[in-house]
Amino acid sequence: MNNVKAVEKAQTAIRLNADGTSRIQYRIGDKVGFYLPPSDEAARAMGKKKKHLLQFVGPGEIVEVLSPNHTAFKIRYQGRHYQRNVMHLSKYTSPDEVPGDIQIALDPTVTVGSFVAVLDSSGDRHYHVAKVTDVTDTNVFVHYYGTRSRKLRGAKYMPMYHHPGTNQVVQHDVQNYTRNWTKVTGDVKTGPDDDPLVILANLGLTETMRLTASTQRLLKRTKLRHHVFGQTW
Repeated sequence: MNNVKAVEKAQTAIRLNADGTSRIQYRIGDKVGFYLPPSDEAARAMGKKKKHLLQFVGPGEIVEVLSPNHTAFKIRYQGRHYQRNVMHLSKYTSPDEVPGDIQIALDPTVTVGSFVAVLDSSGDRHYHVAKVTDVTDTNVFVHYYGTRSRKLRGAKYMPMYHHPGTNQVVQHDVQNYTRNWTKVTGDVKTGPDDDPLVILANLGLTETMRLTASTQRLLKRTKLRHHVFGQTW
């Protein structure tokens, strides 16, 4: 998270001088990529809330300069016009249309109530699925969920609890919560000197607590495996 924030600050500093003018020069006729809020259909397809998605599209063409310092422009894209400033523009270098599967970038912000894929340590090859219960400036606190399925596709995740009689870790349906059953929890350091252990934020889950297809694809790109309760965990 700290790395992402640092990159965003650096990109902002590059795009804008102290006097508010753009260091990257845009002219009428330039091809650009620009921010376009995702549609409801796109958000549903990704299994995400719209606020957790950032979508850049292109190529758009700058057709008019809207500010004296060349920081705001009118853009024509697919027969429609949009107004954007330099904070939401980038030079477009690809000769082709941006493919749909890479137009959307997931928001890496970790928020309470969202689900994350998290490692126990930086050298681990297996990740947990967990629900974020609290976030501070140095830690992310989570409640672990587990699955007994060896295949990620179709794996159903259930919350993990300590059984009060034996103190064993068990899967338990949250709808049938029993008093004195305590959650299996953990915390992740997020300071600047700590290794990033949250490998993917804002996981998409279906109503049946299975990972959405788009989330599965993103997790598979990490080359890591999910924990299987009773085997790797």
